[in-house]
Amino acid sequence: MQWELRPSSAFVQTVLSHNQSTISGFSGHTDAMLTFARIFASFDMRRMTLECVLWLCGSEHHSVYEVVATAREHGLPYAHEDAIDFVQEMLSSLAAPVSAPLAPSIAPPAA
Repeated sequence: MQWELRPSSAFVQTVLSHNQSTISGFSGHTDAMLTFARIFASFDMRRMTLECVLWLCGSEHHSVYEVVATAREHGLPYAHEDAIDFVQEMLSSLAAPVSAPLAPSIAPPAA
């Protein structure tokens, strides 16, 4: 599904000037998630933005650019570089080192 955006809108002009893709404009769901998730002591802007990317881009409600541009309004240090590259770098910076196990090893049952 793709919304029809006014070509003269400031959002569309910004999208075009930075060669990004768009589906529907700024993300209201991302805005709400980043606003209300701050009540939790474990709030992390980068992790919450990645969750929004997985949820909203995976279901084609928003482009990656639309989610990170919305998160930028909440303080995410995004400078309109390629949105997919930015998200990939953010994900890599949060990922556990490859040498660290993702889950504890479980010994096989004794025979």
